[in-house]
Amino acid sequence: IRVERILAENKIRAAYIIYPPFLEKDLTTGKLSGLCVDVAEEMAASIGISIEWVEEVFFGSASAGFDSDRYDMVVANFWPNGRRARMAD
Repeated sequence: IRVERILAENKIRAAYIIYPPFLEKDLTTGKLSGLCVDVAEEMAASIGISIEWVEEVFFGSASAGFDSDRYDMVVANFWPNGRRARMAD
């Protein structure tokens, strides 16, 4: 159902985790930047959709927004250790 909505709206709602230098937010403009942002934007563009950056989340609570349908994906550099990769994939 989520995929159908994303494709129908041509938009994916993304939460993000600030983790410099991979993902940063300009406090004046609110603009996001960094490798994670560039990769996510390029991936979305390659299938013809846009990203709506909806909210900042944190490593410990990132999965909660999926249950309440606040966002469709989390953009972050998640793999500072192997245990976290195993849990988040």
